[in-house]
Amino acid sequence: MFETTDVELTGSESAREERDLVFRAQQGDREAFTVLARTYRDSLVHLAYGFLHDREEALDVAQDVLLKAYRKLGSFKNESSLYTWLYRIAINLCKDRLRRMRRKPTVRLDDLGIEGQVYEIPDPGAGPGECLEFAERERQVKAAIDSLPDKHKKVLLLRELGEMSYKEIAAVLKCREGTVMSRLFHARKMLAERLNSLIEDGE
Repeated sequence: MFETTDVELTGSESAREERDLVFRAQQGDREAFTVLARTYRDSLVHLAYGFLHDREEALDVAQDVLLKAYRKLGSFKNESSLYTWLYRIAINLCKDRLRRMRRKPTVRLDDLGIEGQVYEIPDPGAGPGECLEFAERERQVKAAIDSLPDKHKKVLLLRELGEMSYKEIAAVLKCREGTVMSRLFHARKMLAERLNSLIEDGE
């Protein structure tokens, strides 16, 4: 829908430049919105995948977010960053998809580090035993994340997959930064405990 260009925002560009792009897009400058879309599309896909655990669904959600944002851009008042606004839309769309899919959100093992551990996709040359071990670990992480309370799961995914700051998460979830920090702490603690329990039960 939105074609990519050779220009996109980078971490060194200021919020002022983003506001200028938003203003231009609100005036009908499609190229300006294309720059914004390209900047955030991959992050939106990554976040949606964490909730839906389905690549095609995640791509659809990201596209829907950008389409909705494009149509509703005139209502965006720059009271928060565009990044925060887009993520809020993404979370709501993911919740709608999950209700329709009638399953809980999960995340791939290789997408999330647990207690300092980073799990990676196994070597394609690995033997059957190693592949089975990896699949079992992935299942355990999925089960542990699925079991987290929704409010803790959201904070965990926004932090780990969305790579958002406490302030940004607070803006998306409309709560205090202290609440975000508390929920994230408890989410990680519960996740570690449940993973340990699942591993012990499997022994």
